[in-house]
Amino acid sequence: MFTVIKKHKSQSSLLVLSLYMFFPLVWALISGGIQAHENPGSADDDGPMFVGMHLDSANVVKSFHAALEQGSRDTVSEVLDGRVNVFEGGDVDRSATAYLSGHMNADFEFMAGVETSVLEHRVYESGDMAYSIMRTNYIGRYQGEPVDYIGIETLVLEKRHDSWKVTHIHWSE
Repeated sequence: MFTVIKKHKSQSSLLVLSLYMFFPLVWALISGGIQAHENPGSADDDGPMFVGMHLDSANVVKSFHAALEQGSRDTVSEVLDGRVNVFEGGDVDRSATAYLSGHMNADFEFMAGVETSVLEHRVYESGDMAYSIMRTNYIGRYQGEPVDYIGIETLVLEKRHDSWKVTHIHWSE
């Protein structure tokens, strides 16, 4: 989103650039997306660690996680939008088809070998958009190697035809 402005750009180019940068900021302010960064999730964070668990979008997120743990391809397929982007470990799957035929099976294998403990899960909705942020502790074994780490997950969901679909996934350690 950062753009270098050259001095010879026309005023209309500057207007377009200004609007390009202005609208995401307005969206973030309206949707509550801008929050203080005071070590969220730390011991001195006074906010609750579980928010929005009663929301319909949160139920879709929980269904998605249960499907990964149970190895349910049908449920995973049901909750993903066809155009979902899945970012993990520097790689990206740019559609549900790519994820389902790609590394989903490795995710099933991983989940079968670990115990999970959700440390934090917050879900927020704004109109037809929602996002979920989660920290999970994974302990166990994967491909013969010990696993013990805290994973970070961000999901973006969009409501279409009265049902929530996952449109973006980002997993990291």
